[in-house]
Amino acid sequence: MARAFGLEPHALVSQTRRKPVVIARQAAAWVLKQCWPKLSHPQVGKMLGGRDPSTIIHACRQTEYRRERDAEFCALTDALAAREPEVLAALPEELTARFMRQAERAEREVNPRTRHRRFMAEVLAEPEPNVSRLKLGMRGEPGCPGLSVDEIERRRAANSAARRAHELGQLTGEQHRYRLARRGLALSEMAL
Repeated sequence: MARAFGLEPHALVSQTRRKPVVIARQAAAWVLKQCWPKLSHPQVGKMLGGRDPSTIIHACRQTEYRRERDAEFCALTDALAAREPEVLAALPEELTARFMRQAERAEREVNPRTRHRRFMAEVLAEPEPNVSRLKLGMRGEPGCPGLSVDEIERRRAANSAARRAHELGQLTGEQHRYRLARRGLALSEMAL
């Protein structure tokens, strides 16, 4: 496809913004979307050097506009779209399968909905998903499925007692420092 525009193949996936390269890259995105309409924009972007999906959408629109204005460009892109499936059929199956796996992996990385679905599937696959709702406030324990509920409650009580002792120590220290009589309760002892 790059040679049809007089470019080297590596130019399509490069980061250059030179106009001839950009036009060829936009045409390549359009041809890929025409030949394989089931490919998503992130998949096409991955094939063209990791381009953003919005860049691929813009490239397809620009190619459509250029095709409407330039009959020669229209004929060239039509010929490329007709020839592309034949070129892909000539490639080994393992190579095309690898391209498709890379494109699917790119879509999983780019698409936030897919990432959220995968995260929710992992969360729901845990044996005790309610463990994370106990809000212990201790590092490493909120989502740990290896702890029983009794162990968590015991640790929670120990954590609360330690917090209460710390606050009482601070209050006593301030009373002693400023020579104040104790007039209030520690924060953990107050009813909010």
